[in-house]
Amino acid sequence: MAWKVVAKGETETTACLPGSSQRILIGSHSGAVHLEISEVTIEPQAEIAGHRHPFEESFYVLAGGGVVTIGPTSYSVAADDFGLVPLGQAHAWTNPNDQPLELLRVRSPQPRHMRGEDPTYPTDDVTPHRDGIEPPRAVAAPHRPVGRFDSSQLPPPGPLNMKGYRGPRIGGVSIWMLVDELVGAIHHTMFIVEFESGGDRRPAGDHFHPFEEAYYFLAGSAIAHLEGEDIPVSAGDIVFCGVNDLHGYSVTSEEPMRWIEVQSPAPPPNGATFFPDDWQSDADGHA
Repeated sequence: MAWKVVAKGETETTACLPGSSQRILIGSHSGAVHLEISEVTIEPQAEIAGHRHPFEESFYVLAGGGVVTIGPTSYSVAADDFGLVPLGQAHAWTNPNDQPLELLRVRSPQPRHMRGEDPTYPTDDVTPHRDGIEPPRAVAAPHRPVGRFDSSQLPPPGPLNMKGYRGPRIGGVSIWMLVDELVGAIHHTMFIVEFESGGDRRPAGDHFHPFEEAYYFLAGSAIAHLEGEDIPVSAGDIVFCGVNDLHGYSVTSEEPMRWIEVQSPAPPPNGATFFPDDWQSDADGHA
């Protein structure tokens, strides 16, 4: 199995495009084959020229502010803003501020070298801008692939109800989708998950998926149950689960546990989540 836990600050910083650096948290070195997830820093007053990639790229702003240009539109972004750069779409970044711009960046399909070179291709179709429009406080859309998350958008906690699964095996949860097919993503999804506080609750029973999944913790603490191992996790940590990796969570904090969740390939409309206990119960009932 390919699960992995990366603690906050554990990953080495490496060079990225000029004016930026990255910490690749999850990638081929982690056992992932569909995802690459990184923390990215864009330096103060830096500009990242127009470029495109043969993969989707989504982002969530962790701290600071800047301007992202995607196609013909520039957006002024700050903490808790998010967006999608569709596969092959020209885009650029600017940090016109005196503080670093910190991003969580997701790429899928997982990047690979092409003819021995990094798959980042410069383009003059877009240029960096120092000003942009404010993201709407609403769901992003294909014609507007940048949005702003606010905690008030989270629905009341309850049983899990989302594409591929709904039922009581995962409860006390609130979900808000950020990036999915409604925004134009094909290869991955990204969304906010929050579990109720209470201490030592296990709202997410052991289960597995036919896709890769990662959890970047924003608040609270938990025990990650990973193929029989119990590992404490908290804000700034990331957990990766490969296809068919058995996993679940227990909340250990008195504050709600919140993470950014990423899935790739995008989940199917059904058969997305499997609970071994359910299958055993069905088998016992027919014995």
